[in-house]
Amino acid sequence: MTQTTSATDGTPMTAQVEQTWLKLVAVKEQIAELEKVEEELAQQLRTTLGRGTYTCADGPPLTIFATRRFDPALAAKVLPPALLESVQRTVVDAKLLKAKLAEEGLPIELYELCQTERGKDTVRELK
Repeated sequence: MTQTTSATDGTPMTAQVEQTWLKLVAVKEQIAELEKVEEELAQQLRTTLGRGTYTCADGPPLTIFATRRFDPALAAKVLPPALLESVQRTVVDAKLLKAKLAEEGLPIELYELCQTERGKDTVRELK
């Protein structure tokens, strides 16, 4: 059984695991290409049809609609003050915390202490 070594910590990778990894890399490249084609086709439909719902003789119906996201800054301008106050909460901003730690020369480990693990472990290519 052939083993190779990772560039980061020397953990051995068997030939079979290496093949699995290389297959995953290839699949991710294919997905990226397909997502590019998907966006190009969607843009064609957006441009050609515009917003609305359309029927398709040989397939599922199509709908094109505005993508909307809640905007807290807009809500602060639009909502009555009493309602706004009743739905506000204070949250820690992760990016601001990282910047503040760096600015004050504090260890990044303080940020890491605030992290929890969720879901599946991430598998991705090191770049």
